[in-house]
Amino acid sequence: MTSDPSAAMAAVRLFLACLAVAVLPGAVIVLAWRPRRDITLLELAALGMATSLIVVQGLTGIIAVAAGKYHTVALKSDGTVLAWGFNSSSQLGDGTTTQRNSPVVVTWLENVIGVAAGAGQTLALKSDGTVMTFSTMSAVPSLSGVIKLTAGDGFSIALKS
Repeated sequence: MTSDPSAAMAAVRLFLACLAVAVLPGAVIVLAWRPRRDITLLELAALGMATSLIVVQGLTGIIAVAAGKYHTVALKSDGTVLAWGFNSSSQLGDGTTTQRNSPVVVTWLENVIGVAAGAGQTLALKSDGTVMTFSTMSAVPSLSGVIKLTAGDGFSIALKS
């Protein structure tokens, strides 16, 4: 961690679903509760409300994080994906429905440039513009040329070029 983690948190924060996520060197911090969508992680910590802070250690090279309702995925700079959390809908992409309390590599994916997570779904955007779903471990049929993904509670959105 840096000597001033608050500065690093302020520099890199992502607000997804009802989670606040901050990426620090060597760690991903997931704040699992936030009372308003417009409050920042730093403001919440200053109010003494950061009691649900979970630090996931040992993650390096993380360039993007997506948080679903009860799971998280992280994209590394080399195009590999890590996932952890609840897995009742196979949203971690490991071919099981086993909960993972620490990150596992999604071994069947490669050349990933983006990730998205919704309530119970996870998607990966590959460098060739195809979209992969974690639950079926396959490409979304008839969808190509995608440049951006997002997901929410029961929906996913793909932006085509």
